[in-house]
Amino acid sequence: MNKLLNILVFLLVFGIIYSGPGELMNNICYSLRGMMPVVSLTLLVVAGLVYAIGKVLGQEYRSKTESWAISIVIGAIIGLVLGLGAPFIIEVIYETIDPSGYLEFTCEYME
Repeated sequence: MNKLLNILVFLLVFGIIYSGPGELMNNICYSLRGMMPVVSLTLLVVAGLVYAIGKVLGQEYRSKTESWAISIVIGAIIGLVLGLGAPFIIEVIYETIDPSGYLEFTCEYME
């Protein structure tokens, strides 16, 4: 886990050095906007399947699967809110990084 975190930090620093903070923030925002709704919908489908399987299984598994399904639905909703709010959240972070407004923030993919 620690190795994965080191790799992610290295890639983030490399991205900032290579493309600059403005382009990197735009690309992160664009990726989050595209990815999170798909992930949230997939989690909702998985939660429905877990809930349905729990209804078929016996009583001892029913309460476990219901709580799992509820946890998955809550995670999906949080992910959807983060996906929809990503432009606003990143814009607040971006304004903290660049208060002068020198770099442009559009939340669109930049090459």
